[in-house]
Amino acid sequence: QELPEHVSEATFRRAFGDGAFDAQLFFSLVENPSDPDPTVPRDELLAAVKASTEMVGELHPVMQAAMAVEQADAFLFMTGAGMGVDSGLGTFRGRNAGVWPPLKSLGLDFSEMSTPSHFEKDPRLAWAFWHFRHQAYTRHSRPHKGYKLLASWAGRAKYGCFSFTSNIDGHWERPEVGLPGGADAVLEVHGALTNLQCSDPECPTHGSIWPTPDNLGGMQVFPGNLAKAVGDLPICHTCASIARPNVLMFNDGGFASKKRDAQKQRYDEWVRLLPPDAKVAIIEVGAGLAIPTVRHEAEKMTRRCKGTLIRINLDNPSIDGLECPEADAIEIQMGALKALEAIEDARIRTGLAETVTASTDIDTTPEQARASMALTEFPAVERCMCCPRTQYKSLPLNMSAAHLRAKITHKEALNTILDTGEGKDDGTEEREEREEGKNEPVGTV
Repeated sequence: QELPEHVSEATFRRAFGDGAFDAQLFFSLVENPSDPDPTVPRDELLAAVKASTEMVGELHPVMQAAMAVEQADAFLFMTGAGMGVDSGLGTFRGRNAGVWPPLKSLGLDFSEMSTPSHFEKDPRLAWAFWHFRHQAYTRHSRPHKGYKLLASWAGRAKYGCFSFTSNIDGHWERPEVGLPGGADAVLEVHGALTNLQCSDPECPTHGSIWPTPDNLGGMQVFPGNLAKAVGDLPICHTCASIARPNVLMFNDGGFASKKRDAQKQRYDEWVRLLPPDAKVAIIEVGAGLAIPTVRHEAEKMTRRCKGTLIRINLDNPSIDGLECPEADAIEIQMGALKALEAIEDARIRTGLAETVTASTDIDTTPEQARASMALTEFPAVERCMCCPRTQYKSLPLNMSAAHLRAKITHKEALNTILDTGEGKDDGTEEREEREEGKNEPVGTV
């Protein structure tokens, strides 16, 4: 859209959108305030708008994520082992590693213990390991508040959500999470401890699965010998062979994939039905690098949907090589629950949140939260709340939602105007320089 040499208020509204009209910026440039139809010089106006929009790129990543959450009309939740840390579960590598205490004394690492061959060679050793994991993951832990926050964000999304997880704890399927779509909106890519299958590939019903009993048939593991299960081991109801968890292990050619395949079909169909203009937020939490199934899927879906990838990871938050100019990337170096609570808090404090989660122990109303944080700001250069070693230039976290939305709209409209040739000398050369410079193992992680 071409702008005249002198821009009136009406022209400014048409160019940038009536809802994003910044009266303070416009009238600060008016040469004659007494003029009934004031105008401002086009070049000065474009320079002022450009200067005001440059701050948007310097928002703290938590604030960027809060804005992406509020604008999204579809969500993909991609979770790895780091999501379970706040539920009391250990990860397999990194600073929160810790799965089964006897591993060290046995001289085995996690991947060596997580193979189906142990069910044939030493089933009592195998079931000691998997009994520990079943009890820890399904009986002695429950989904933390972060699950409910994610589900609440998806609850108001026009096109709903889907959960893609490598975790085997079954947490996403639990009714207390409140995921829109429930278990039908979950893809457990490595299976789950909530089901058993036969360990014998020759069994006539090998592809079948059945629910894991809470007490695993009375089997026990005593503190004096954690590496041996005692009592009756779970067996297949068809052939009486030892049963095993319906979990995809390392070097596993006998995984019964019927349930996982049905989940994958629903997942693919949900993605296929997303309209091209859907604003998809891909929120990846706690996905590791060693087996990057979740990270790769998150990046692939970000490119396909031209969405916003929010990567929450305490150890490896970097996003490299998206190679999709239409996609956005936000890196947050925090633990799962801390990051998700920070995003929700930012939504409330700025007024971005149109709805507040009622079921996640948030005691304050949006009005109370905004009032209490009215004077809280990040200085121009602030130590990042995620990592004390990193610094971010940040806008105040208490900036109003209307102000933020206006700046974003200004930025989009400004790019369109500059692309027409108007104001080409106003920073365009600098922008062009920036643009110019601009056999996986399977397992239970």
